Amino acid sequence: MTMGSPASADVFFNGRSDVAFTVENACAPADGPIAVTGFVHVVLREQDGVFYIHNNWHVSGVSANGTRYEGQRSIEVASATDSFSYSSRTRWVSQGPSDNSYFTFTAQFPPGTFSMETDCRG
Repeated sequence: MTMGSPASADVFFNGRSDVAFTVENACAPADGPIAVTGFVHVVLREQDGVFYIHNNWHVSGVSANGTRYEGQRSIEVASATDSFSYSSRTRWVSQGPSDNSYFTFTAQFPPGTFSMETDCRG
């Protein structure tokens, strides 16, 4: 039995960056704006003519009314000459009584399909 060699991949960027921004929990708008800090890890690579972007966000913050939140986001993108796919998952977890927010978005070309799902859980 002969084992094939793995496909080669070129990594163009593999790094981490600090982030700070303001966001709202759509599941608990009464909490007000959430001042967020954390980091994003990004990997950009090409393999067999397909360009990939992968990133993970790890953040935390406090809302205007004092509720603490932990957030995670994962994004996957694959792009080639004749196709494109995108997948994003975001989770905001309340450290208090507020509902947690889960959001997923996907897109695929072809055929041109989209899906979006939001879930609020206490």
